[in-house]
Amino acid sequence: MVRVQYRDRELIHGLSKFGILSSKQIATWFFKNVDRHTVLRRLRILEKHKLILNSSTLPNGTKTWSLTKDGAAFLNLPEPFRYTNRNTSLHDVTLAGLRKHFEASGLAWDWTSDIELKRKLPTSSLSTYKVPDGLFIAEIESQKSVVALELELHPKAHRKYDEIFKEYHYRPAISHLLYIVRHSSIMKPLTTCWQRSRQISSRPRRQYLIFALLDDIKNDLQSSKIYFPNKTSVPLNKFFHLTSTCPSQNHSIAHPLGNRSAESLSTLESR
Repeated sequence: MVRVQYRDRELIHGLSKFGILSSKQIATWFFKNVDRHTVLRRLRILEKHKLILNSSTLPNGTKTWSLTKDGAAFLNLPEPFRYTNRNTSLHDVTLAGLRKHFEASGLAWDWTSDIELKRKLPTSSLSTYKVPDGLFIAEIESQKSVVALELELHPKAHRKYDEIFKEYHYRPAISHLLYIVRHSSIMKPLTTCWQRSRQISSRPRRQYLIFALLDDIKNDLQSSKIYFPNKTSVPLNKFFHLTSTCPSQNHSIAHPLGNRSAESLSTLESR
């Protein structure tokens, strides 16, 4: 068995947390100031000993990595999610980067990934319910709010958005739905479907749709903007309160799975 070093342990924990990461992310987050070739050599050693797995290759040629069952068991971590769909690798790696940005800035607390949410669902329900890409607590107008995040690299059919928004209207614990989009043009169909869903919903809620541009977030989160369906915008750091310390949270606020006073958020109860 390979001798597992401190950085290896940090990497294994990171893959358990984020699910899938690119070679570049791993080098930047877990092997700072280490030569790139040395990092890749270490990854191949860990792969040889079945602790991690080369999942797929991104369009730019960068490899992605995920955790194996043996790797998770080595540190007594939850069994990892299997990344079998190579078509979603870019989405999942980008999502991991967004989570890192949001948590490091103090914007997002108590983040729950789509993987964690899926673990709480029966296997038979995985194809039935829409699970957000991420769920977190944020401070908005001095209030702790539950925000669902969706990363949209490519537009979907209007029918699909109609189905997604219909489900969100049954989750009143979510106050804001944040769509991070690659292109501003994606905001228009999202807005159209959102407004239509609000009009036909039998239970309208104080629930808000907001947008942010992916490149703005990646380049400088502090200087990026939050856009609204009415085409106005505000600086992100004026909309969200960014803090370096995460306040203590009642876990049921973020995850009303066990909160009988709230309708289901993460379990997406059937209606």
